[in-house]
Amino acid sequence: MTKEELKNYRNHQIWIKDQIEYIETQRETIHHLNSILSGMPRGSKKIYDTEAESIANLEMYFKELMEKIIEEKEKQKEIVSYINTMQYPYKNILFEVYIQGKSLVRVANEMNYSYENICRKHSEALKKWGKKESGQ
Repeated sequence: MTKEELKNYRNHQIWIKDQIEYIETQRETIHHLNSILSGMPRGSKKIYDTEAESIANLEMYFKELMEKIIEEKEKQKEIVSYINTMQYPYKNILFEVYIQGKSLVRVANEMNYSYENICRKHSEALKKWGKKESGQ
């Protein structure tokens, strides 16, 4: 686990959510097109085959995209598991900042620390993360 992966956790969550919404929207469109195509009189076989091929290509694209989404979700599980191996309060700070997307000000307030103290502890948590990352 790298610090960069930790810092990008929230961005990856947003990307996953957006991609799933995109897939669902496109699948609804494909379903609608399939029902229109199947209810229409068959014209040229070439046109029908072209449409069917386009739909098949979209389905293949969605499958590849779902594989990437699953891969990202696995990375996110690893990050959360990695955070859970840390000691308190570092575990709480990293989880709230990077997983829940809270600001350091809010975390300091919720944990009853001063902002300066939470900044120092956040820095220590990232150093500990780096040490675990390098196997020390």
